Formats: sequence, C-alpha cells, structure tokens
Amino acid sequence: MPKKALEELRNEIDQTQVTDAAQRARIEDLKNRLDQSMEDSETQVMPLDELEQALILFGEDHPKLAAAIRAVIDILGEGGI
Repeated sequence: MPKKALEELRNEIDQTQVTDAAQRARIEDLKNRLDQSMEDSETQVMPLDELEQALILFGEDHPKLAAAIRAVIDILGEGGI
C-alpha cells in the first residue's frame, strides 16, 4: 500500500468534523486501523467492503474524506485485494 495514499487519508480523517456519534465512532475506527496499517506494512487498512461502506457513509457529507477513501480503494483494487 503506497504510504502517500494512507497519509492523505489520515490527514482527511484528522480534518473531518462530525457531530453524529455513530459517524464519530466510525471515523475513530478508520483512524485506528489506518494507524495500525501505517506502522505495519503487512497489515491491510480495512477489508475492501468496509472501506466501501465508509465511502457510502461519508460520501455525501464529507467529499474530501470520500475522495481519500476512494483513492485507497482504487489502490487496493489495482493490487487485486
């Protein structure tokens, strides 16, 4: 997984403001998994279906975050994951 895409996703997560408790919990989960992946290159960020669910959840209200998630999904797809 290219580190640049993960760093961009991490930056967008940090900049995303959410008021909904469920979305906040989902953002924290995404951030924790991403941090783990950045520490261990053998760890997949999240299963592809979970990233797609996050894309759907945040896509409408947080387009920059959605774009960063989409970039990671595309990279995973190119790698056959």
